[in-house]
Order: sequence, then C-alpha cells, then structure tokens
Amino acid sequence: MKWSRIAIAVAMSFSLCAFAADVRRGDVFRTASMQVIMCPTPPAGALYSRTLDFKDYAETGDAIAFDGVGNLYSVELMTTFITLDPMLHPIRRVPLAEVSSSITVDAAGFAYILGESGTMYVYSPAGMFQRSFTLPNLFLPAQNVSIDIANDGCTLFYVGAAGAASRFNACSGVALPALAPDEHFLAIRALADGGFVGSSGNELHFYDSSGRLAGQISLPNTDHIAALAFDVDPDYLWIGTENQLLRMNIRDHSIAAKTNFIAPHHLAVYGESRASTAVFPPPKRHGARH
Repeated sequence: MKWSRIAIAVAMSFSLCAFAADVRRGDVFRTASMQVIMCPTPPAGALYSRTLDFKDYAETGDAIAFDGVGNLYSVELMTTFITLDPMLHPIRRVPLAEVSSSITVDAAGFAYILGESGTMYVYSPAGMFQRSFTLPNLFLPAQNVSIDIANDGCTLFYVGAAGAASRFNACSGVALPALAPDEHFLAIRALADGGFVGSSGNELHFYDSSGRLAGQISLPNTDHIAALAFDVDPDYLWIGTENQLLRMNIRDHSIAAKTNFIAPHHLAVYGESRASTAVFPPPKRHGARH
C-alpha cells in the first residue's frame, strides 16, 4: 500500500508536469533512484521550489551543479558534460575524456569534473576544456566522490580515501593539510569562512578554517546523510537522507520543509549562499576559581 501511494503520487506529478520549468533563485534540484514501477518512468532529476513544491523533471546525470545564472551543469551517463538552461532545456553537450561521476562549479561558472583516474578536468562556462590536474588521496576508481569548491575559487574540498575530508588548491596545484584528519565523511560542503561541513552517519560536523569543531547537529530518524547544499539563506541547509529531502535551519535545527524520496544522490541549489561558523556560538569560557 505504501509503495502504491508513492507510485500514484509520482505518476500524477509526472503526468501533470508541463516540462517548462523556470528555475528561480532558491530552487533545489535533486537526483535520486526511483524504486517504483510506473510508465513512463520519470527521470531521476527533479526541480522543487524552496517550499518543496514540485516544478519539473529533467534528464540529467546523477552529478549536478548550478552556475551563477541558473544554468544546470551535469555529467550525463558518466561520459558527457551537459548544460541545461534555466528552462531545463539542453543547450550544450561536451564529450568527456574519461568516465566521470562528480562535478562542482565555481562562482565564475567554471566546471570541475572528476574522472575515475583521479584527474580533475576544468571547463569554461562555454564548455571549452581549460586544464587538468590530479587530486591526491583518492581510492581508484574515483566514483561518486563528494566535491565542492570554496568561494575563493581555488580551494577544492572533497571526500578522499577512507572518507577523509581532503583539500586541494586548484590555483597553485598544491595539496592542503586536512582539517579533520581523524574523521570520516560521506558528503562535504565548503563554508564561507574557509571551513567545511561534512556528514558522518546521521550527524553534521561543522569545522572552521583552523580545523576546530564549531558545531554539530544530529538527525535522529536517519541512518546516513548522503547529500548537502546550502539554501539562498545561509541559515538553512538542504539535506538528503536515505529516504527524504529536507530544508533545515542550522541555528535552531527546525525543519522548514521536507518530502519523501528514495536513495538520494546529489543536490544543487540555484543561488546557494554558504554559511560560516559564526552561526554557532563560541565555546563558553569558564572563569578562574579563587
């Protein structure tokens, strides 16, 4: 009965979809596995408003990222770099040098696509290959690696071997010291002040640029957090767990919106605005006793 209700709801959304979405700031796009039997089978990618009103499906690969003007970048079938315009219409397809399943986009619209060999390929907003370099500390083949690029346009954060939160300066080509060398993560997102947030099981750990643990949030009714993206309001974080998508206030942990979906892969928010560790109160200092 449960799966029947889900299938009916998905089918209704798919049949009523006008396939003319207009991507607005704050919209969230997700990719996920659809474990329901229906005809026609909807694409794995779907667009929602900030309040999680369904807007449209779109044919993309699992790996996704928005640029600064609302274009959606993706790796299709792990072999092609595609760009969709803000109406979710394909406007460009570029063959890739190798099989890839991870992508991130910087503020200038340059795409960073990680190949299974551990090689990072950089493409311009027009889809032109620019350069490549190798990321260290990866298990090979590098598949579905969580990667993100910081606001400085240089610092790449990625989940390396054994879940390590790894950093690499893409501008100088130099590996950077790990901020939390003893922790293991599944998903990672750069913060505005040089730190990062990483998911470990059902917990979120927030680190500042010095590696200090600034805050921690636990989601009690989930086994693991698989995907992360910040909202246009940096006080809010989009979270994909094993069975739901939700928008959470990281200050008070309240849930502003949520919906069920199956086996999340990636999240992308148009107009994403990253939080800083300033959202967490500093640790209390105990006065000296006399």
